[in-house]
Amino acid sequence: MGRRALTELPPQGNQVPVQPLAVVDRTSGSSSLPKKKPRRFARILADLPQASLQLIASGAAAIIPISTFAMSHTELAGLEPTRESVLMHLPTILLILCGLAYSAPTVAEWAFLWTFSRAKAWAFTLLLEGVMTLSHVPVLPVVCLCWLAGINLLVANVKSGKRKYKLAK
Repeated sequence: MGRRALTELPPQGNQVPVQPLAVVDRTSGSSSLPKKKPRRFARILADLPQASLQLIASGAAAIIPISTFAMSHTELAGLEPTRESVLMHLPTILLILCGLAYSAPTVAEWAFLWTFSRAKAWAFTLLLEGVMTLSHVPVLPVVCLCWLAGINLLVANVKSGKRKYKLAK
């Protein structure tokens, strides 16, 4: 016996149209109506390059405060303020300054969104970045590091999500 889709007669008057019924073979569980392919999977595959680039941008933005923290608290710990010592550590100092210069405008921009004051936003940023880099109280630099990494990660994720990247062929 062949499988067919059963339909009712076309609606007459005020009747509501009825969807076609499917005949299901109980032994195999298959239906006679064609199944729709899920569009979610296709959308996920299409969005994968964009999502990957957002993930990379977020990770790269978050690693900057982490590396700044690590270098300032390990490589410069106990630095003597002599000319020879400063010159020897000049590349590390420059890298730390680059990390602070990258992170500070991002954090200040984010802080301006909730303070509505450029002065407060920059004061907050300098306080957070300064405590993370210079404080010797054990818990404060770590807390500031977490905030800075989170803010940089969030802002990079949002900004990279607004741009549509095209991979070179």
